[in-house]
Amino acid sequence: MPGGFWATLTRVAVPLLALLRRVAVPLLMLDRNFKTDAPDKVWVTDLTYIRTRQGWLYLSAILDLYSR
Repeated sequence: MPGGFWATLTRVAVPLLALLRRVAVPLLMLDRNFKTDAPDKVWVTDLTYIRTRQGWLYLSAILDLYSR
């Protein structure tokens, strides 16, 4: 597809225990409680990489859980 986007799926398996050893403790701070009583108290983020013909694009999302 000239001038368009395409996807390549690759999956890297990382055991959860190995991942938790490398990630700091605040990863589990919310303890799956995603409710908040005021704005600007709890923010969540996600980052993903998109491979294109010209290189990598980085897509970041930032969300205040109060507005959710």
